[in-house]
Amino acid sequence: MQKGSKRLRDIVVCNIKYYREQAKISQEDLSLKLGKKKDFIEKLEDKGMYRRFLTVVLLDDIARILKVPTARFFDKTLS
Repeated sequence: MQKGSKRLRDIVVCNIKYYREQAKISQEDLSLKLGKKKDFIEKLEDKGMYRRFLTVVLLDDIARILKVPTARFFDKTLS
């Protein structure tokens, strides 16, 4: 990996945060809409925890709630 490049899961997490903020949904609200603990998204976005739990099903659920195509989470130009 080149210096300065990000891992795919880091790009996905940055994009989740970007689209969540665009939708004006709090970390807690998104967590609860996903049926997760209220700090799940906070730990995913800010603390790097739970990144190993990113699945296609979870990404699809987040995309549905945020009303964006799942593929947008893989866009390297936002991060």
